[in-house]
This record gives sequence, structure tokens and C-alpha cells, in this order.
Amino acid sequence: MFRDLRFALRLLRNNPGYASVAVLTLALGIGPNSAVFSAFDQIFLRLLPVDDPRQLVILEIEGPPAPGVAMSDNQQTVFSHPQYLDWKARSGVFQGVIARTSMRALLADGDEGERVAGELISGNFFEVLGVRPALGRLFTSEDDRLEGGHPQVVLSHQFWTRRYAGSDVIDRRIRVNGHPVTIVGVTGPEFRGLLSGGAPDLYMTLAMRKQMIPGLYRIPLPERMVRHLNLLARLRPGASRVQAEEAMRLVFQSIIEEELAQFANRIRDPEEFRERRMLLIPALQGIHTLRERVEEPLISVVALVGLVLLIACVNLAGLLMARGLARSRELAVRTAVGASRLQILRQSLLESSIVAVAGGLAGLLIAFWTLRLLGSWLGEGALALELDGRVVAFNFALAAATCPLFGLLPALQASRSSVLPLLKVQTAGGESRTATNLRKGAVVLQVALSLALLVAAGLFARTLHNLKRFDPGFRTEHLLTFSIDPALNGYDSQRGHALYDELQRSLRALPGVRDAAATQLPLLGNQQMASSLSVEGYEAADRENISTRRNVVSPRFFATLGIPVLLGREFREGDRSGAPQVAIVNQAFVDRYFEGRNPLGRRLSFAGGSGVEDLPMEIIGVVKNQKSSSLREETRPFAYTPYSQENSLAPMTFYLLGAREEAVLGPQVRRTVRDLDPDLPVYGMETMATVRDSRVELERSVALLASAFAAIATLLTAVGLYGLIAYSVTRRRTEMGVRMALGARRREVLTLVLRDAAFYLLAGLVLGLPLALGLGSYLQSQLFGLEAHDPVSVAAAAAVLGTAVLVAALAPALRAAFLDPAQALRL
Repeated sequence: MFRDLRFALRLLRNNPGYASVAVLTLALGIGPNSAVFSAFDQIFLRLLPVDDPRQLVILEIEGPPAPGVAMSDNQQTVFSHPQYLDWKARSGVFQGVIARTSMRALLADGDEGERVAGELISGNFFEVLGVRPALGRLFTSEDDRLEGGHPQVVLSHQFWTRRYAGSDVIDRRIRVNGHPVTIVGVTGPEFRGLLSGGAPDLYMTLAMRKQMIPGLYRIPLPERMVRHLNLLARLRPGASRVQAEEAMRLVFQSIIEEELAQFANRIRDPEEFRERRMLLIPALQGIHTLRERVEEPLISVVALVGLVLLIACVNLAGLLMARGLARSRELAVRTAVGASRLQILRQSLLESSIVAVAGGLAGLLIAFWTLRLLGSWLGEGALALELDGRVVAFNFALAAATCPLFGLLPALQASRSSVLPLLKVQTAGGESRTATNLRKGAVVLQVALSLALLVAAGLFARTLHNLKRFDPGFRTEHLLTFSIDPALNGYDSQRGHALYDELQRSLRALPGVRDAAATQLPLLGNQQMASSLSVEGYEAADRENISTRRNVVSPRFFATLGIPVLLGREFREGDRSGAPQVAIVNQAFVDRYFEGRNPLGRRLSFAGGSGVEDLPMEIIGVVKNQKSSSLREETRPFAYTPYSQENSLAPMTFYLLGAREEAVLGPQVRRTVRDLDPDLPVYGMETMATVRDSRVELERSVALLASAFAAIATLLTAVGLYGLIAYSVTRRRTEMGVRMALGARRREVLTLVLRDAAFYLLAGLVLGLPLALGLGSYLQSQLFGLEAHDPVSVAAAAAVLGTAVLVAALAPALRAAFLDPAQALRL
């Protein structure tokens, strides 16, 4: 074995060209797969770093939502704080029930302020999960008993390292949202929160919820109707999820009856409300937010890199078969002097193993580059993408798995070859017809797989092009946007709205600014707000869900953003608290609820009700449909209300319409805000064009990855075809010499060789077209503005592949055409 190993190393050292091509081919297949595995592992495979994560479940309600206001940073059901206390008190089948919600936080330490990501959690959060501190202590149930009486904070390990460089911060006094708090601990480095792709910077207990998110609790509704908490639970040892669901069914029914008795006048269909079911969703990987966004694109990328690896293995198998033919006489001599078939097979597989290990090492370098691209796609800090032990292990496991895939067939070919034909001086018969057909089939298969990859890359590239050119219904040029959140500085709604009014007047007075406006939910910000709805004159069908998306905006919002007002008027300065409540709706709202009738003067309510006296808002305008949260969202009914008529104070995003550069206008904006309040931070300042570009970053990254993988596949296919054509020309050297001696012209010999290449191309296209169309159908949900069977993408892929085949075949074809007949016929 060791003698064969030394011999294989010597062979590779003496053939550096072959060794380099083989290692690079395998690295191009393994490297991208290892990088993609890093993201796939963290999103789909890696469990929460807590005690026994398989016993964790998420509480989910199936059925219509309860009345009230719901705010969340994910798609799971949210509950109110009183509902959490109900479940905690009645959950006999659970070891513990925990709650969490996100919060906007302004951290001030000395003179430095920083906007950070925070979470409010139940006191038993860390106890139930089994999270341990890296420094100090973590919260317990005792830290969540007295409302407003536990001004303590726990820092995440990542934030502690970044902000405080790992120094001792225990008992340090800081301010969060204007309130003095004490740092009591730091979480362990492995725990990054329950939300995939979103690690909080700090934690506080729910006892401080009214101080940390005062605006939410100033909404004029009972606290039971203000829902913003995700609930999770740990099953008792030996209890199954199905058993726990059955045990919780009766508890849930009693809670439903209590809520029906409390809010009967707010529930449209009591029987439908009673039919709701409590489900327990496995939470062994936490709450999926990033997964929902990238699941389909990531699985598509996994499929694409898998095809690249398959092409690399097929190419390498063909290369090893050609190399085996070149060594056929050597192998025949070894067999003749007593080498067994097992020894020949072992040496061939050892050589393949060396190539696999070297390809795995080189693949790590390519994986490192691919990881950087994946990081920009998934978002900075969303995942800890790195070449950790799991990725390196996967990299070399993949190398080991591919070794028999590309090395076994050439090894069997070498070990089965007959001795006598190979010992002859004439080498034309050195490769059997079966081996030749296998090599041809390998090239055809590579062409087919490359076509599928090129078509996929074309579909993604055209999707990106369509998204970038798509009209979202509002202007994106000459707009500067930024956000402020005065509630974090202690402003109430009255002071905050006055600040917004004054800031807009000051911004409009800046040189070069033509207009200014503000909105609660930033455009293309992937944020949504929806409310139940009652509309004057609209009779809802049985169990019809009556709701609308909505936003809170300032006067002149539509004028600043260039959104046409189709009927009525915009909001004005007089539409404020104490004045008649007003609303503006989009055309989709009119189409659904008024069916062509004039909506102006009609009334609506976001809180339910049936009589006109229960519908306080009057529709004063209709605007053209436009995208709100994303470019891909469906057009739906939408309603707008003025921020001055809101009871709560929310952060606002401002838009400045002007012709000046951001570098000039930005400092003026910051000075304007600082003149109004020196302690009010400005965040998220960027142009709207930049915002739009960032919203297609996922599509841009997928298109770039698909194009890179397709380019690799095309290159490998071209190399494989070149090797096959060059070998064919070498074998047919005598035949071509005879043809030219008998009068064949160079053009005819050139055509003869290129015709073979054209045959491989045509066979690959015929085989690859169904595969490409099938792959396109799978990708249909990720496309925008085109169908999966897009003829432009198919034609472009075929043209690129045809060009690559022509270039690969041209060099050996020219060599054959300019062959000297005398030399070719010389024995």
C-alpha cells in the first residue's frame, strides 16, 4: 500500500499539467458546495445551542386572529402579556413556558448613544432554555415579578465583544431608552437568540415592557388585546408533542370562552372563533425568519452547486480514463509480470484519492470566496458563515465521496484491459469501443448539465433585470431617506407629533429641497401593518376575512413620492387630532369594497362596528396602487391615515425630494435634527435608489452565484470536449493523413472534426433541454416578469454553450487540418 502510494505521488509529480487540471477541476466542484453547506447547515440542520432543543415547541394558533392589535418580527402567532400569564399558570404538561418580543432600543453609555436590537423576555427565559452566562448572571423568574421594578439588562456575547471589547461590565450603569439600568450578565458565545438570522444585542425582562415600549401600551385597548409576544414551551420528560397538544386543547377552549365573554362585541363570528386550534410547532431550530426568506433560493443554489460537482466528477472521470489509456502499455506490462487485478485497482484508486484530498484543500480556498458572497446575500451578521469544523469536515467528506464517483470507472477499465492487445506496438486498438462510448457519453452529459445551469443563470439574471426596471408606483430618484425614533428619548405622542411637524417645515426650508414627507412604515422596508376592517355599505360574506394593509403618513406624502391621487385630495395640515378622522385608500381597496362606486365620503373603521356612528373615518381620497413592503408583493387593498390622528408615537422615516447630492444634503439634515433635539439620533440615511438596490440584493447574489456556477460548468465542459476531440484527432491521425494524401482539402478535414463536436453539442442540447425546462419550472416561484420556459434564456444558453464547444474544438480541428500527410503516414 505505501509503495503504491509513493508510486502514485511520483506519477502525479511527473505529470504536473494533468495533476493541476485534475485538482482544479475537483476544487471547482467541491469548494462552492462546502460554502453553500455552511449556510444550509445553519439554517436547516444546526440545532439551537440550548439544553435538549428537541423538547422545545412554539405555541401557534390555527384560525382567525383575535381582535386587537398585533405586532411581530416574524410569522408565528403572537400573544398578549395576560395571555402569556394564562398559559404559564395552566400549562401542566410543560416544564415551563417562555415569552419573547423584539424592541427598539437606544443605548447610551456616557456621551455615546447607539441604536441597538433588543429583546424583552420572560424572567424564566434563560432557565427554561438552559442558557449559561459567560459573565455575571442571567435573569431568573425573580427578575420578572414587579412591573417596572427590574431595571436590569443582559448583554449578548457578540455585542459585549464589539462594544466593550470583552471588559468587565458587571454592575455598570447605562441608559436604555432613557431609563437607567444595570448590566448583570453576558450570555454565552454560542447563544444568538431564538430568531434565525437575528441576534439581539441586549435582553430585558417583560416587567420593563411599559417603560421600554410605551407607545404600544398607550394604544386605547385592553392589554389583553395588545399582542406582541411569541410563546415557546419545554415539554416535560417523556411527553410527546401530540400528547401535549391534546392536553392543551381543553385549556385553550376555556381561554377562548373567557375572551368571547370579554370581547363579544368585537368578534365578528363567535362560532368561527371557537373553532380555532392550538398547535405545537417543533422549535429545535428556533423561530424561522431568515429561513422563510431564503429557503427557496438556497435550495435552488444547493441544486445548482450539486450539478457543478456532478459535471466536475464526470469531467474528471473522462480525464482519468484518457490517462489510463495513455498508461495502458505500462499496466499491461505490470499485469504480465504478475500484478493482480486488485493491485491495479488499488493503485488507480490511490491516485484518485490523492487528487481528491488535494482538490479538497484547494476547494477550501474557493469556499472562502463563496462564503463572502453568501454573507452579502444573507445580510451582514445574519449568520456566522465561516470555515468552521463542520464545514471543513463536510468539505473532505465530499472529497472522499467523490473519489469513487470519478475514480472507480477508470480503475475498473484499467484493471479489466486485455494484456495482448495492449502489448502491441500499434496503439489504435488501445481503447475499447465501450470505453470510447463512455467518454463520448460523459461529454454529452456535461453539455446537457451545463445547458440546465446556463438556463437557470439566464432566468435569474433576467429576473434581476426585470426587478431593477420595474416601476414600484413611486419615484426612487432624487430622494434621500432617514429615520428617527423620538419615543426612545422619552417623547409622548403629542410632543413627538409636534417634533415631526417642525422637522418637516425645517427640511422643506433647506436649500435644494423641493418637498419632504414622512411615513411610519418605510417603503420597501419588508414591514407590514394590517387591521381588521368595517366599510360602510359592504356586506361581508360568511366567514370572509375583512382586513386591509395600512400605513401612517404625513401631509404631502403622495406628492413627495410621486404617487398620483386619482380622486379627492391628499392629507393636509388640518387633518390632526381633534379634527374629523380621515383616510385615503388605493385603487385596489375601491375595486374590492366599492365595485366601481364613488368611495369619497364613505366611512370605515379599523376597530369593527356596523353603524355609521361606529365608523369614524371618512375616505377623502383614492391613490394609484403602489408597492409598499417589497417589489414582489401582490397588489392588495391599502389604507393610509395621518400620523397626527394616531394615539401612539411610532418611529418615522422621512423622504426628502431634491436635486442635491447625499454628501451635501446629509450633513444639513443631521444639523437640522440636532438643532431640534441634540440627543435625537438619525439612522438609516441613504438614497432611495440605494434602498431599492439593496432590496434586490438576494436576487443579485443568486444571479451572480448561478452565473458563476454556470461559467464553471461551461469551462469544465469545454475542457472535457477539448480532451475528447484532441484524443480523437490523435487516434485518427493516420486516417486523416490518408484522406489528405488522396486529395482532401484542409476545409474538409476541419469540417470533419467540427462535425463531431457539433454532434456532441446537438446530443447534449437534446438531452439537456427537458432537464433545463424542468429546472426552470422548479424555479418559477422565484422568477419575476417571465415564465420558466423563457425562450430568450434557452436560446442564450444554447448560444453560449455552442460558442464554448466551437472554441474547445477549434484548436484540435486546426491541428488536424494543417497536418502534414507525410508525417502522418510515417510508421
